[in-house]
Amino acid sequence: MNLDILKEHWGVVAKIAACLAGIIGTFLITPPLLSVESTDASILYFAQFVLAILVGLFFVIPSSKVRDSQWRWISLAGLVIGICLFFAYVQVSAQWTALYKDVGVTVIGGNLTDAGKVLQAETGAVLPGDLIFQASGDVDLLWPRSERLTRYLVICGLYTVAMISLSVSAMAMIEFVRIRQAAAKAAGG
Repeated sequence: MNLDILKEHWGVVAKIAACLAGIIGTFLITPPLLSVESTDASILYFAQFVLAILVGLFFVIPSSKVRDSQWRWISLAGLVIGICLFFAYVQVSAQWTALYKDVGVTVIGGNLTDAGKVLQAETGAVLPGDLIFQASGDVDLLWPRSERLTRYLVICGLYTVAMISLSVSAMAMIEFVRIRQAAAKAAGG
């Protein structure tokens, strides 16, 4: 009996699973911090909030209002956009962040400040992580805050839109398959 109920309502169960996977994914892969001493995770909370709103919309929007071919294209577009943005996020994060000891990953700038250049000349540190160590974690001493803030916003934007796109893609594909199965069931019987 329970298996029959699950077979009948698998679309709802799959949507809930996609929603949970998307939200759990935001806990597994998190954007870097703006500075070593920063604990602000507002971008992560924003991504989770927007994802929850979109998931709610997928439960509220009647699937009869959107044709099955539209769900297919929504899913494909979300998948392509999400994958491209995720790889862009990984690439940009690798170039624009540095690990400071075991404290965490922080955003770095591209151009050293005058104080950063002096510290680099005095210590001979070349790698960003070594420079941060020599500056005792004071990344504002090494790179302009405005440059790091711009990079931080780009990284977080890529992260947020990638996570949302991948989740929307999964939910749209579930809706597409569910509509197709309902149409086949109606035509067959």
